[in-house]
Amino acid sequence: MQEINHRVKNSLQLVGSMFNLQARRAGDPALVQALQEAYGRVTAVARVHERLYLSGDVGAVDLCGYLKAVCDDLQAITTDNKIVFDGLEGISMNTDRAVLVALLIGELVTNAAKHAYPKDAPGTIKVSVAPAGDAIVTVSVSDSGKGLPDGIELKNGGLGMTIVDAFVAQSGATLDVKRLRKGTEFLLRIPLE
Repeated sequence: MQEINHRVKNSLQLVGSMFNLQARRAGDPALVQALQEAYGRVTAVARVHERLYLSGDVGAVDLCGYLKAVCDDLQAITTDNKIVFDGLEGISMNTDRAVLVALLIGELVTNAAKHAYPKDAPGTIKVSVAPAGDAIVTVSVSDSGKGLPDGIELKNGGLGMTIVDAFVAQSGATLDVKRLRKGTEFLLRIPLE
């Protein structure tokens, strides 16, 4: 299983690298953005296979270590904004659930990077993970940007929010959106099982 996870990780990293290479050569900004988002999704899945390969436990991963690595990968494609991760290691989660959480975080961070700050004034996107009882973990993605426009319906948002809604439903999580004095916080409560 370790060898299979190692090979899957390498294959996914190769696919991600091809997306990244294509993004660098694309002249259309919308295409560059779409390829970078695809790169982020593929590398999030590759990271879990890397964790499985390194730990030898194919059934579970350390959630914070995994999400920290995913945030580091997202930093590489959202170079204008700074991504800060905060979480203590030791929260173990089923591998399949952890992948869903990583993809959720990827979508929320990417959305914040695209919409929270003006291009000429980048800012910080914070991702934090904390236990919330024996069987629940909270994950927060927040920014101190311009905030959500009044009257916006997240349920009828773009592809990113459609993906978020699907992963929230699939994982049995709840999502609360908080309009802050400055910025927005997306707060997920995710069952560990």
